[in-house]
Amino acid sequence: MVKKDLENDQKVSFWMKFQHYWISPSLCSIESDITRIMLTLCKDLKQTSNESTPFTIHIAPTNAVIDKYNSKDFYITDNCLYDIEKKLLTLENIEMLQSNQLISLCLLNFSVSSTGFSSNTIDQIVQKVHLLGGTYEHTLNKKVGILIASKSVSQKIYSATSENIPIVQIDWIDSCFRSLFLMPPDSFSLSPFFNIKFTTTDLPSKESRALAKIIQKLGGEFSEKFDRTTTFLIANTVSTTKKFELALMYNIPIVTTEWIKLCIRQ
Repeated sequence: MVKKDLENDQKVSFWMKFQHYWISPSLCSIESDITRIMLTLCKDLKQTSNESTPFTIHIAPTNAVIDKYNSKDFYITDNCLYDIEKKLLTLENIEMLQSNQLISLCLLNFSVSSTGFSSNTIDQIVQKVHLLGGTYEHTLNKKVGILIASKSVSQKIYSATSENIPIVQIDWIDSCFRSLFLMPPDSFSLSPFFNIKFTTTDLPSKESRALAKIIQKLGGEFSEKFDRTTTFLIANTVSTTKKFELALMYNIPIVTTEWIKLCIRQ
């Protein structure tokens, strides 16, 4: 009973932060629905026609809410408001939201991390996760429910695999964002060599061609040439070839054909 009372207090305290609600003029056709829901959430809320009124919940179309991302004002879409109405009894964690702007609750109570992306791309991932009601974790921890990866190799990848955390391509969050729905990760899983570039040295040409076919079939890229974009050099013995020397110089990992076979089996 005490726990339930505490949860109810948390729900009330969140909505009690606000004194007014503002409805975008473009949503005038559903104004009565929005008003009904707002007064269900907090019967003391007063409607305002001034968007700049302090302590106001703003209800606006999706693009308008996205444009307000990272502002201090609380903006939600009408679709998100309907979600809130449906999930009112399970919103005890709503105060833990990492954004004051919401277009959906499809990632509510769901944590996401990423690996292998530029800072600009990470910012885009974080924005989408936040707008969908989720949380973003910069480190891989027990809260993380899914890892978005740019390629199939990184320390986070290995850790996520050992913890049975689903690993997906960036298309997963893009699809969630477009559909406003938590998409199943299986449809966006990484192939074993996704975005990984291989070359070989000192291997028989027949063996190299066979490896190339396997690598390409499993989502990787094979090149006869070595350059700074190479992810792995495949070699079965220590060699004095130029490729081997360059791999050592640029700290490119050198792996054996057995390692490739092990990856395929896993």
